[in-house]
Amino acid sequence: QALRQTGSAFKPFIYAAALDLGMSPYDLIDDVETCWTVRGSGDWCPQNYDREFKGPVTMTQALAESRNIPAVVLSEQMGREIVRNVATDFGIESDLAAGPALALGVSESTLIEMTGAFAGILNGGTSVQPYGITSLRLLEESEPLAGRTGGIGERVIRTQTARELTYMMHEVIQKGTGQRAQIDGIEIAGKTGTTNDSVDAWYIGYIPQLLTGVYVGFDKPRRMGRSETGSRAAAPIWIDFMKNAVTNLPTEQFKQPPVITTVKIHKSGRQACIC
Repeated sequence: QALRQTGSAFKPFIYAAALDLGMSPYDLIDDVETCWTVRGSGDWCPQNYDREFKGPVTMTQALAESRNIPAVVLSEQMGREIVRNVATDFGIESDLAAGPALALGVSESTLIEMTGAFAGILNGGTSVQPYGITSLRLLEESEPLAGRTGGIGERVIRTQTARELTYMMHEVIQKGTGQRAQIDGIEIAGKTGTTNDSVDAWYIGYIPQLLTGVYVGFDKPRRMGRSETGSRAAAPIWIDFMKNAVTNLPTEQFKQPPVITTVKIHKSGRQACIC
């Protein structure tokens, strides 16, 4: 029930909007020092977590490394309203920030909302409303006290978009901030989230058959530690649970989008040479 800032766990909704509008996982975004003017507050100049700027990076690399500047650039380029609509349509019902900081997860949500929203990506782009029971009735009574109120909702993004985004979040696990969440022989996609001063730590990840969300933080929000992140604090809990959960599940692989191939990219200026 607690509303907490989502941090970088919000970023997949930005990339979902971009992919659905025709961008590619290999399109380049500038990761350079940038300031945005915020009405009433002056210039806002966010930093990346590592305090570095890498210049042109692919969308896949930007998400894998959870780079902040590309996320804001992309959100501003797509339009905040489009990003908000994607997040809302996937089930984020909380009020979302109106300024450029929307991209960095300054808005609040609950763990059940976030987990349900990611489930829509796993579900091929169709929203999923979480529910706890299918039916509850008194013994010998025919009318249920409570019935199923959730399930499959409306389509939010294209199926190919969802597959491309899953590929990108698979790279988060293979090469990026989610490397601690690997399980040998299991394909995993997911996203970490950390807020300022290590107050909130998130990890939401999935395999083809199952999605699980983990939040770590205090009942009354306060700093957990100098270096507690979604990768350090939340991902190990996810791993402990999922290693047991997958024991009796058959091994499956994600359905790769047809446009995704393994290539070497040589960047020269703003051009990408795929060769």
